[in-house]
Amino acid sequence: MRSSYEAVDELDFVPMDRFQVKFWKLRQSELEPYALQYSPLKAKYGDLSDPLYFDFISFSQYAAISNEMREGQQVFQEKLGAGGLVKTVRRNPELRDNASLPSAFKESVAKKIYTGLVEGFEEVQFGGPVPCEAGAPADCVVNGVKQILSIFVKAGYALKATVSDVDQLGDGSRRIQVRVEGPANLWSVRSLASRRASVYNEFLALAVLGFLLASGVPSTFASKYSDTSIDYDFDCSTKRT
Repeated sequence: MRSSYEAVDELDFVPMDRFQVKFWKLRQSELEPYALQYSPLKAKYGDLSDPLYFDFISFSQYAAISNEMREGQQVFQEKLGAGGLVKTVRRNPELRDNASLPSAFKESVAKKIYTGLVEGFEEVQFGGPVPCEAGAPADCVVNGVKQILSIFVKAGYALKATVSDVDQLGDGSRRIQVRVEGPANLWSVRSLASRRASVYNEFLALAVLGFLLASGVPSTFASKYSDTSIDYDFDCSTKRT
């Protein structure tokens, strides 16, 4: 979630003080209906290791991000801390169109999550796969994806995650299909989809995307949700950048 917050700050489409207020208000408005839905189960609010809380808080964050993207600002005043100082922020002109924000956000978050898996985060090491080098066997990419899935399962993000199929397409590109069973974000991604959100809290898929991009493999992915699982379909070009 920190990677997502940092990406919002990086893309400069909303003052971060405004975003924090909007995030808090949305979270408060959604809290009671979410609690009633899962009663008598209770989320451990404030504990990101609790699947119920993680599902709720990441939904709230991404719903708030999506709302602000639709009204993305070009130039704004942003408050700095509690001292009353403000600074003028201007968005990158290459991202002038709000329609360009979701893809830029997704790529930024993907790179940040993947970097955390490789380099560690807050003194926690995950042993993420290093990028595949140019000319490496095709299995390098698939094995790297499998390693990322294993990291997420061990962290309690899902009950099971597997590479369900790998297809070589006629144009020379490759399709990697991933199935994630019992993911901690299942309710939230389906709820975001029902609201036609601009971005989704698909952290596992974003981590895989970050690995593919770091390996010089231009990629996109599509998602399909069921009552118990999420299927990701990654289209990977064999042309390395």
